[in-house]
Amino acid sequence: SEEDWTAWCVFYTHQF
Repeated sequence: SEEDWTAWCVFYTHQF
């Protein structure tokens, strides 16, 4: 779902 994508994107980008 798009919400999963948003959560993943935010989490992943904050890893860097």
